[in-house]
Amino acid sequence: MKEKTRVVGAVLGVLALIIVVSGITYAAFSWASDPNRGVISGNTQCFDITYTKGTDILGGSLDFGSTYTDGLSTTVKVKLDDACTINGIGTLYLDTKEETSDYLITNKLVRYQVLDGTTEVANGIIESKGKNIIYDNFDVTNTEKEFTVYIWISIEDVTDDNISSISSSTYSGTISMSAEGR
Repeated sequence: MKEKTRVVGAVLGVLALIIVVSGITYAAFSWASDPNRGVISGNTQCFDITYTKGTDILGGSLDFGSTYTDGLSTTVKVKLDDACTINGIGTLYLDTKEETSDYLITNKLVRYQVLDGTTEVANGIIESKGKNIIYDNFDVTNTEKEFTVYIWISIEDVTDDNISSISSSTYSGTISMSAEGR
């Protein structure tokens, strides 16, 4: 009977150890960015996220343009610290603030474009306020990636009927990024 008790105790000990190690491993490989500091936070600091122009896109009126390069932009860089051996997956967010004019959102006038270096990787129209994913599931490795997010109103969407409403509208938003190990 003593032998069975030892075996059961050993099995339970091993299971407890597996659960503890799994929890620590998950905690060690999950991070989220802190856009106010501009650097990823976490115990091991494996992911470096830097907002080179800050996280704010704008707190005012948007420029009209025929292409995204006519718009306003901000840039974020991400890479895995050289001391880390894991790879990660990243997600880029655009948070359209409540101060943004409803007219711009309901009429689907604000466009965004995301570039990875010089390559266009995502684009769309901002259809709601709040935090929205604009590009996700990209690899984060030891090679630095630089993402530029452009926000603008296409000149094609401006008419004689809506130009005064658009001109009196404001947009306010921020970008943020998260990365986690895989």
